[in-house]
Amino acid sequence: MIIDDEDDGRHMVAEFLKDYPGFEIVSQCKSADEALKAILQHQPGLIFLDIEMPGKSGFDLIAELKQYARPPHIIFVTAFNRYAVQAFKASAFDYLVKPIDKEEFRTTILRYTTEKSDTVLAAKIDNLLECITPEKKIRFNTQNGFTMVDPSGIIYCEADWNYTDLHFPNNKKIVVSMNIGKVLALLDPRKFCRISRSILINLSFLVSVDRKKRQCLIKTEDRELTFHIPLNHLRELENRL
Repeated sequence: MIIDDEDDGRHMVAEFLKDYPGFEIVSQCKSADEALKAILQHQPGLIFLDIEMPGKSGFDLIAELKQYARPPHIIFVTAFNRYAVQAFKASAFDYLVKPIDKEEFRTTILRYTTEKSDTVLAAKIDNLLECITPEKKIRFNTQNGFTMVDPSGIIYCEADWNYTDLHFPNNKKIVVSMNIGKVLALLDPRKFCRISRSILINLSFLVSVDRKKRQCLIKTEDRELTFHIPLNHLRELENRL
C-alpha cells in the first residue's frame, strides 16, 4: 500500500515497484484516515508511508496501528529532515528520502525482502515516537547568567578548564561556566557519550569509528570532525552502541 497526499509521490513509488514482480499494490491512499480503513480492509504486508500529510501525519497513523494484531511493515518516505532520519535509524525503520533515488529504492526493497525484521512493531513505534518528541530546552549557566539550549542541536562539547564550549552547526559556539562533568549530567545519557576527558559527543552525529586509529567521525550538514578516542572510552562507546 502506498500512502502519500501528493500524486507524484504515489506514482513514483508505484512506477518503481513495477521492476519487482513479487509486489502487488492493493491500495493507494491520500490521507492517514483513508489509509487506516484500507489497511484494515486489505491487510497489506508492507506500506510506503509519507510523513507530512494534511490532518494526521504518518506518525499519527503508525501510533494508531499499534493496537492492531497484524500491523504491516513500514518504509517511510520523507522530504529530507535530519532529525526524522536519525529517528528512523534509531528505531530500525527503513526510509526513503524524497526525491526518491531509484538505486536507493532498489537497496531498500532488497533489504526488506531478505531481512524482514521480526522486531515487534509496537516496540519500534514506541522507540520512534520517543525519538521524534521535541526535547525540552536545558538551562546552562554562563558568565553573565544562563542560556536555554535545545540539546538535540549540540554536535559536541569541549572542556576548557571550568568552562565548556558547546558546539552547534554553522560554527556556532556557546561557552558555559560549567565543567564538562556537570554538562554531561544535564544531558540524556542515551544520546550523548563522553569519548575522552575533554570531548563529549552527540551520538546522533556519529558516522563511524576506526578502532585501529582510535578515532571517530562526526558529520553534520556543513562539516566533518574527527576525534581521538582513548582505548577505555572506545570500549565504552562500543558497549553503548
